[in-house]
Amino acid sequence: DLLTIPVQLAFQPATTWFFETMFWLALVFWIADLVLTFATGFYSKGAEVLNPRRIACHYLRTWLTFDLLVISSDFVAWFGDEGRAPAMARMGKSLRVVRVIRSLRLLRLVKLQKL
Repeated sequence: DLLTIPVQLAFQPATTWFFETMFWLALVFWIADLVLTFATGFYSKGAEVLNPRRIACHYLRTWLTFDLLVISSDFVAWFGDEGRAPAMARMGKSLRVVRVIRSLRLLRLVKLQKL
């Protein structure tokens, strides 16, 4: 994502097997991250929290909405690609907003770095 998202936003290259593969690998990674975050402990006031219910509540209050927004933007971009859904493909300029939302995924990488 650190390489492909800026390149796609800046240059809008033609879809190639490389970008298509990177898109799907990144999507699988972020979906797995979403699922695994429900099983990842966190620190609260210096104490490690491993209680599944507290982990889920913490995730629901912090990153879940953002993660769902970013992952759903990937699916909107995929469905909006040429030939898949003509009605969505006409959205044209609206898909640029989706690309910007996808770039917000880079913020998640900052969070991962803190772990």
